This record gives sequence, C-alpha cells and structure tokens, in this order.
Amino acid sequence: MSWGRNTYGNLGNGTTTNSSIPVQVNGLTNVEAVACGTNYSLALDANDSLFAFGRNTNGQLGNGTTADTSNPAAVLSLCTITIGSEDSNHFSNIKIVLYPNPARDFLVIEINENAIIEIFNLQGQIVKNTSLINSQNIININDLKSGEYLVTIRTSNEIILKKLIKY
Repeated sequence: MSWGRNTYGNLGNGTTTNSSIPVQVNGLTNVEAVACGTNYSLALDANDSLFAFGRNTNGQLGNGTTADTSNPAAVLSLCTITIGSEDSNHFSNIKIVLYPNPARDFLVIEINENAIIEIFNLQGQIVKNTSLINSQNIININDLKSGEYLVTIRTSNEIILKKLIKY
C-alpha cells in the first residue's frame, strides 16, 4: 500500500493521481521491505526481487531506462542481501559507522571487522572498491561526481548496504 503525492507515479498504482488514502501497489505481493527516495519508491519481495517505480530522470530506478514509471519495474542486476546469519533470527552484530554523509572529499567508515567495500553509481557500475580493516578507514571520494551512490560493505558472512550522498 502507498499514499501521498504521486506526480511521477511513485505510488506504483499505474496512475499519477495523488492519494490521501492507501492505494494498492500494482502487482506486488509478499513485500518484505520498502524504501523511498525523492519521487520514487522501492519494494523488496520475499524472493529477493527488487522493484522500483516513480521518477527516473537519472536512471535511479535501476531498470535500464530513464523513463518514469507508475507501475513497479524490476531492478536489473540485484545482488542478494543477507542481514545476520542464515541459521539464526538475529540482526547483525557488526557495527558500522559511515560519515560524513553527505560527503565531499572523503568518507570515513568505522567497522568492527574486516570487510570489502564497493561503491556503485545509480547505473549499477562499481566506481570504487577497497578493503577495510577492523578500525577507522578513510576513503578518498574526491574523484566521484556529485550524486547518490550505494555503498556495499561485504564481511565474511553478510553484505550491508548504505546510501551515500556526494556533493
């Protein structure tokens, strides 16, 4: 269900009509997680399929186009995301602090175990990768263009996702 402003189809109900009451998102069942950006929405289903809908002028929906869509569209090339270990029902014990965010020249990542970091642009391309050690890590991002990025932090048994704003 979704509601609110719908200028670019970000409610996912096949229209661009605003709604002050909840409306059904077209074609989605067994949704386990949702997230929203500026004028777009994301939904992750029980099969680990990610769907996006709404404004897409910069390719932020990840569906290989820059056309807005008012119906959920599958995100291309999604990796599997695990939170915690598969044999338990607890959340991760990994402590990660990422700052400043928004960032301009550098990004600090504090982590309590070794990891590999990959930074993706909104087109799904890896624009930076490096190894992290169990401590404070400073990553130079001066070469990245201003915009939004997805930071994946891969440990020995899980992947943690963080959003990065570069200005």
